[in-house]
Order: sequence, then structure tokens, then C-alpha cells
Amino acid sequence: MFNKPKYLIIGVVCLGFFLRVSFLFKNPKFNYTDFEGPLPSEISYLKGHSPHDSQEYKSLALNLLRHYRFSWNSKPVTFRTPGYPLFIATIYSLFPREDAKVSNSKPPRDWAAMLIQVFLSTASIYLIYLIGKEVWNKKKGDKDPRYGYWAGIIPAFLFSLNPTSILFSSLFMAETLFIFCILMGSWLFLKNRSPWTGFIFGVSALIRPIALYIFIPLVFLQGNFKKGIIFLVLFSLPILPWMARNFKAYNLPLFTSIQGCNLLFYNASILESEELGISFKEAKDKLQKKVDDSTANPLQISRQAQKIAIRRIMKSPFRYTVIHLKSAFHIFLPTKADDVILKTFGIDVTQSRFSKFVLENKGNLVLKFIVVLFTGIEFLVVIGSLILAVIGFIRSPRYPNLFFALIVGYFFILSGVFAWDSRFRFPLIPYIYLLATSTLWLKRK
Repeated sequence: MFNKPKYLIIGVVCLGFFLRVSFLFKNPKFNYTDFEGPLPSEISYLKGHSPHDSQEYKSLALNLLRHYRFSWNSKPVTFRTPGYPLFIATIYSLFPREDAKVSNSKPPRDWAAMLIQVFLSTASIYLIYLIGKEVWNKKKGDKDPRYGYWAGIIPAFLFSLNPTSILFSSLFMAETLFIFCILMGSWLFLKNRSPWTGFIFGVSALIRPIALYIFIPLVFLQGNFKKGIIFLVLFSLPILPWMARNFKAYNLPLFTSIQGCNLLFYNASILESEELGISFKEAKDKLQKKVDDSTANPLQISRQAQKIAIRRIMKSPFRYTVIHLKSAFHIFLPTKADDVILKTFGIDVTQSRFSKFVLENKGNLVLKFIVVLFTGIEFLVVIGSLILAVIGFIRSPRYPNLFFALIVGYFFILSGVFAWDSRFRFPLIPYIYLLATSTLWLKRK
């Protein structure tokens, strides 16, 4: 018998793949940041200089491939973790360029890397479906299995249309691989609560350091002490070799120098700026002067920066908490539909140019209307999903909604100060969609 929900997911996955591969062919650049020339030393970022994400990832991948070292110059790098550069380097090795001297064209291996990311992004759509189907098909008393399909299809459909997911599937950024790993770990975790999923979450921390402490909410959902210990051990397995490498290179067993950099130049600087009524840049410069950067050890500078930042925050912990949470809500405001549409129409942007395009561009009113329309739709979907997610959790704060809420809360709190970019809400989005869909089940009950 033809079961519509079963076949609908095929359509949803195909739609997601079509949108992503179509955008890949229209995307004029694979870079999120725009930087030409040799990359500066890691120390320069610990002095307040802006990072160049895409170029750093590519440079690290190429050095791994050519020189078998994790660096973008002569010294070992700790600012970036190895997960995503290893992924790119592997693809480069499988799809080498036929002519290394080809210029003014997109290298074939870049296309290969982006195409594989498109497949990973599409697989993430299916993983969201599996998560929704898995957890709600297990609900006691629910004798209609079709609901489980719909509980997976709806969030999968929303994610297939998500502009941030479409955009980052064709950029040299770690988000697509990171989301895939987090969702894979979540699906296996929810399927049988196996502590062995700790290894997958540990790998995700090597892709994006923000996941380094994700074990904290997850270990308490293991069910017993023995499973919790196994989860922690497996979570540490992929992380410890990297920290051992950092210890060998710089005599400090730290995870990454980006931690101290972010804590001082964003968290503490925002507090300093608001308390003293000075600009963010002035606050940043003021705190940076307290760092003794005479050493060439980036981990030592990072640890020092972290201590300065923590001392500054502890002087006004309540005010900092308010500022941090207020900043965190800003991750729901930015959009990426404008970037996707402008790139599709051949207007090259490396980051959002929505306000500039709409307010200053006097030509092409049709394109301007399309940008405003889809940006508005994206904003309404994000806010609407968030409201439904809150309702869903309030009405049923139990497992699996508790799992989804913990993941959302974790990324919400840790992404709080990096507000004005939708990529910082990207890890929350699948779980917000799943929580929002739970309101349908609650109403049905």
C-alpha cells in the first residue's frame, strides 16, 4: 500500500539536494572571508586582528597535504582545530588537480570539496527526519506510526529550505561537516542512548571548538554512572591526541588558542564597552594592552588572555550575565537568504550585504523585492519556530524534548557574544525545528 509520508521524505531530500547543488553552480566564490596574500602568524590574532576563516582552513589543508604539518606558515598552529582541514585535505588527496598551474578558474578539487559538502548537507536533512521519526515513534500510546514520519518530515523540510544550510554547503567553512556530525551523534544517542556516541561528539569538537564542553549536558542523560564514564572516555579519545600535540609544540596541554582570544576580545570587551560607555574597539584595545605578548607561544598568550578576561568578568558577574544573554538573542536576527539570492544572481558577497544592497542600490527593483521578501520569510520562520519550540518544551519538558532543549541551550549560551551572524545559530536550528514540531504531537494527544 502506498504510504505518502514514507515517499514524501524522498521528495524533501531531493528538494534539499537540488537547492544546494543549484546554488553550488551559481556561487561565484567558495570563501566566506576575503583575504589575499600570505596569512599572518597565529600571534597576530591574539593581538586583536580579525581571523580569515576560509583562507585559514584551506591553507591548513594544503600544508597537511604538501608538507604533512598543521600550519599555515613555519610554526605549528593551534588557533584552528584539525577536524575540518583534515576533511578538506582528504578530499584534495582523492581529487588532485590535473594542472597545478591553471589560473583564473576554480580548481577541480575545490569543486569536489564543495560537492561532497552538498551531499553531507543533504544527508543532514535525512538525519533530522530519522531523529524525529525515531523519537516520536517510540511514544507510548501512539498507535499511529504515520505521525512518526510527519514528526521527521516537517523539520527535515524546514531544514532543506534553510538559507544558512544552503549557503554554507558551498563555502570553505566547518559548519556543514559540524552539523552532520552533531546530528549523527544525536540520532545514534537517541536511538539507544549508547555511550559510544561520545566518540562522535568528541570528533565534532575537533571540527568546531564550541562543542568541547557538550559532554556536560549529555553525560547526565546516560542513565547510569558506568555509561557516563564510558561516554566521557570515548569523548576524550579524539581530543587527547590533539592536546598532546599542542603540549609537544608549546609545552601547554590546551585545546586551542582561540578560546582565550574569544573570551578577551568578545566576552570581556563587550562588558568593558557597556560598563564604561566606550566603543567596542576601544574596549578591545584597552584589554589587549594588558596582555604580555612578548612570548612567541600562542597558547601561553591565550591562557594569559583568558585569565584577564575572567578577572574582568568576575568584577561584574551579574551585569555580564545580563549582557551575555541579551547578546545571545541577537543570533536569531541576522539572515542569510539575502546572501544566497545575491550570489545566485551573480552579485559576489562574502558576508551579508542586505542593508547596503536594499538601502543604497537604486537599480533592479525586482531583485531588491525578492531579497526583501525571502529575507522576511526566513526571519518569520526562525522566530515562529523558536516560539513553537519554547511552547513545545514548556508543555513537555521530558525526554526527548529535554535532549533537544539542552542542545539548544548549550549552543545558545556559548554563542551569545558572536551575535550578528546566522551561522552562530546554525547548530541550534535542527533542534529548534524538532522542538517546534513536538507541539503538533502534544496537541494531538
